[in-house]
Amino acid sequence: MKKLIVIFILFITLMSCKKDTISVSEPVSNTSTPTWGDQYIGNYRGAWTSQSYGPPAPGPLYSKDTTIVIGAGPSDSSLTTSLSNCSVIYYHLYSNSFGIYHGKIFFRNDSMYYNCGNGGLGSGNNETFKGKKL
Repeated sequence: MKKLIVIFILFITLMSCKKDTISVSEPVSNTSTPTWGDQYIGNYRGAWTSQSYGPPAPGPLYSKDTTIVIGAGPSDSSLTTSLSNCSVIYYHLYSNSFGIYHGKIFFRNDSMYYNCGNGGLGSGNNETFKGKKL
């Protein structure tokens, strides 16, 4: 009787074991469609310049190598920047540029151009940037 129970348990144990099978699935394809702004997103390395103006004479010209980061914006028509005076920029279809307060950002091929004149009533600061996408 004990032998029969042991054989029965052994039989159930062996029958309940399954060999693992590997299922081959189709490769996952990227179903997201690129947006118009994907071509501009990235890091741009170049020269940034700044010069103050006002009476009696313009201030010194400051220049440094820097990297400006362009990222996806909160809406379909915007991008974000690492610039301190414009964190979000919006695309202007007719001028083919991104307007910012007192300035514009242009993209041409793999380059970015930035020009901004901050200030008013006789004094202010002009900033420019010219850089290539990394």
